[in-house]
Amino acid sequence: MNEIKKIFFKLMLEHKVYPNKKNLTMHLDKIFNKIDFKDKSVLDIGGGSGLHSFYAFIEGASFIDCIEPESDGSSKIMKENFLILKKKLNASNVNFHSKTFQEFECKEEKYDYILTYNVINHLNEKACINVDKDLKSRKEFEEIFEKIHRILKPSGKILVADCGRKNFFGDLGILNPFAKDINWLIHQEPQIWIRLLKEQGFVNLSLKWSTFNTLGKLGKFLFERRLFSYLTLSHFYFWMQKK
Repeated sequence: MNEIKKIFFKLMLEHKVYPNKKNLTMHLDKIFNKIDFKDKSVLDIGGGSGLHSFYAFIEGASFIDCIEPESDGSSKIMKENFLILKKKLNASNVNFHSKTFQEFECKEEKYDYILTYNVINHLNEKACINVDKDLKSRKEFEEIFEKIHRILKPSGKILVADCGRKNFFGDLGILNPFAKDINWLIHQEPQIWIRLLKEQGFVNLSLKWSTFNTLGKLGKFLFERRLFSYLTLSHFYFWMQKK
């Protein structure tokens, strides 16, 4: 591991962006398997304190824009944390924007990768509830995905990761011990997002169901299945590519 990567992992733990190095390594290897950031441009939507933005930086991305709306106290803390990490990593090509994606201005094919990690439903929570059956809600997300398609370069890719609506504990109406704060009604199954993205000109590349990072590679091999995910976090991730 080179020096900048060592510093990155050290800072992510020191600033409580991620709990431990083992889980962080597993997380990054899982999500960004076969993704080459070298000399690429990245837009990190809802990037918080910049975990994925700074990972793209240490992997050689040419420039990164991170969007995180400054809507409450926690968002302000994220911005402060981001700016501290940017300075310590000397990441001059990583930029923070206190805006929503809808407010963010970009009129050209600019990005090789767009990341939406645990944020797709938050782009419009009200519309997310009924996006599968309400035309107005569907239109709201069609406009979001059209913009994403427009600002991606040809063959650019988008990462979508979130929790699905269907969950064992949620379906029973009881508290999920693995995800106590999740409101399952403001989430959707991945097939909904995949269908809407396909309609805007994307090709599906993958769909994976998450396991706990603590289970390591063996756990990923054994339990990266919809049933296991349904009984735990119902968390998924997939990549799609612009035609």
